[in-house]
Amino acid sequence: MTENERRVNETAPTSIVAQRATEEAGDAGREGSAVALSIGAWAMAGLALVLLLALTGLWALYLFHGRIAEPAPRAAPIVWTPTPSATPVATLPPASTEAPPTPTVAPALEVGQYVQVIQTGGYGLNLRAGPGTEHEIERVAPDGEIFLAVEGPVAADGFEWWRVQDPADSARTWWAVGDFLQPTSGSGR
Repeated sequence: MTENERRVNETAPTSIVAQRATEEAGDAGREGSAVALSIGAWAMAGLALVLLLALTGLWALYLFHGRIAEPAPRAAPIVWTPTPSATPVATLPPASTEAPPTPTVAPALEVGQYVQVIQTGGYGLNLRAGPGTEHEIERVAPDGEIFLAVEGPVAADGFEWWRVQDPADSARTWWAVGDFLQPTSGSGR
């Protein structure tokens, strides 16, 4: 303390001395807290910097993923070397003494004849309301079913259509493609 401060302390009332002591103590406390505050601020700034660098690194990985080229493999040259081989000799099959089979023509359908559904591959034959594919399918007849041909042929949509009738009920008639009908001797009853 300086000489002046001592005199003031001795002449000043006790409350002023106490107040100065408190202020001096407060100044010392503030200096300590300021130092603590500056260390905390530096720690926070360092943490923020580390996080910023980490985010920047992740962002760079995302942007350049797959763009950084790896060295391409070098292609090895292909050298073709012809290999001598025997020349193939064509051999002819032995001559056949049999005559080739003659294709058979399905017998022609006629009005008044019983016909049977054939060769639908298990799908059945579409029986339609009229001759042509634009007419509604009213029923599907399985292979082997027999009908009576009552009208035809009518050409439509690239097919010959025949009007067939249920042998058991003359009121029930439909149109069917002739390619899947074959004449038969029985009425199916």
